[in-house]
Amino acid sequence: MLCDLCQQDTVTELEQLKYQLTFQYRIDKICRSCQGKFSLIEGNTCRGCGRSLAKQELCADCLQWRRQAGCIVQSQAIYHYDEQMAAFFAAYKFQSGYHLRYTFTKAIRQRLRLIRYDTLVPIPVSAGTLNRRGFDHVQGLFTGMRLCPLLLCRQPSKTSLVQQGREARLKTRQPFIINSASRLDKGQRICVVDDVYTTGRTMRHAMLCLKEAGYRVVQGLTLAR
Repeated sequence: MLCDLCQQDTVTELEQLKYQLTFQYRIDKICRSCQGKFSLIEGNTCRGCGRSLAKQELCADCLQWRRQAGCIVQSQAIYHYDEQMAAFFAAYKFQSGYHLRYTFTKAIRQRLRLIRYDTLVPIPVSAGTLNRRGFDHVQGLFTGMRLCPLLLCRQPSKTSLVQQGREARLKTRQPFIINSASRLDKGQRICVVDDVYTTGRTMRHAMLCLKEAGYRVVQGLTLAR
C-alpha cells in the first residue's frame, strides 16, 4: 500500500513477510518516514493559544484579543501547522481522505488525558461543506471519543477562513448557534475541539456562544496550530 503523502510503500518487504508469517496484517495509510515528520509542539507555549514561545506568557495575538475583547482564548494544540501537516490536511480534507481520520488518534487521546473535561464539543462544519466533502472532518479526527454536537453553524454555507485574509478572519460575525436538540447538562465540563487554530476567531466564537448559553467551558484543543 502506498503512503497518501509521499506515495512510497507504507511497509517494507521484510515487514510484509513478518505480518504474513504471523497472520497479523497492519494497514498503514501514512509511511513511517512521513509520520516522523510531524512536529509536536513542545517546551514553553503561550498561556492562551498554545503557540510555541521562548517563555510561558501571552503571545502578541492573545494580547491583542485581551485588548479588543477583554478576554483571551484558552486553547492548546498538539502539532505545529507546517508543510507536513498542510500535506496531511490536503489529503484528509480535500482528497477524500476520510480513511486518514485515525492518524493522530493516539496523540489526541494522550493529550486529552491531561485535560479535566467531561464532554468534547466539536466545531461544526456547515451543511454546504458537509455535502461537498461527504464527511465531518473535525468529528472524524475525534472518532471514538465523547463528542456532543452542541454547536451548529448559523448559515448553511460559509466562506472558508483559510481563503480569507487575517483582517477578514478577525472581523467575522458569530457563526454558531446552540443545537436545541442537545440535552447536555450545563454542569458538564466542556472541551471545544477543532482541527486547526489559525487566528483564534473560530475558537473564540464557539466558546463565547457556549458560555453565553450558560455552559461550562474548560478550554479548547486543536490538532495543529
